[in-house]
Amino acid sequence: MPPNRHWPPLAKPPELHTDDVHAWAVSLDVSQQAYDDLFGTLASEERKRASEFRFDDPRRRYVIARGALRRLLGTYLNSHPSEIELTIDGNQKPILAKQHAAADLHFNVSHSGDLAVIALALGCEVGIDVEKLRDVGHLEQIARRFFHRSETSAVLSAPEPARNRAFLRCWTAKEAILKALGTGIVGNLADFDVPIGDAWQGWVECSAGPDGHRSRCWLEQLTPCHQYVAAIACVESKRLFRSYTFEM
Repeated sequence: MPPNRHWPPLAKPPELHTDDVHAWAVSLDVSQQAYDDLFGTLASEERKRASEFRFDDPRRRYVIARGALRRLLGTYLNSHPSEIELTIDGNQKPILAKQHAAADLHFNVSHSGDLAVIALALGCEVGIDVEKLRDVGHLEQIARRFFHRSETSAVLSAPEPARNRAFLRCWTAKEAILKALGTGIVGNLADFDVPIGDAWQGWVECSAGPDGHRSRCWLEQLTPCHQYVAAIACVESKRLFRSYTFEM
């Protein structure tokens, strides 16, 4: 993974403050020794899931991303990575189990290509999404069907060489917000609109939930490394964004 001076490599996380949100870039291309070490931190159900992948590449990506997550959570929680208990909420979003509730630590994970990104925050729901830059098939049809009108206009008005990047900027931002809100892809992508820009940050007003209450998210567009775009969102909380690269 090409180095990014804005995401310096660290082997141990710095202190996470209540007004921070940390994002970690994790290379999914590691040595066999690093892979074996990360595999050794997994819980039995995670090892079982890894064994169910039919192909080596997705299996390795899953093990590395989950192992890196456990390493990071272990440091933030002052526990051994293998002692971290994970569960899922009603929308299948991985969360810390009840025994870790006192820490009020929230996290989210995304991966694409050979890169994973992990977000962590205290006392605040957080979502993160990453995509490798690529040609998007049926771009116009997808944008018109799923994006807000203003986003569709912004994406389709971008010059041809930049149109895929604009689309993926929009997609990652919307996914990060939906993941932070806990709805994931089942949420309606067209219910809110996001600005499209490589370094944009600010508040995004989101759609109303079942109780009619509208939420907002603090959103930041990210560039973790060359050929990747990402976004991070925090629910109802403006956070100071700090980024690092996970050093195996």
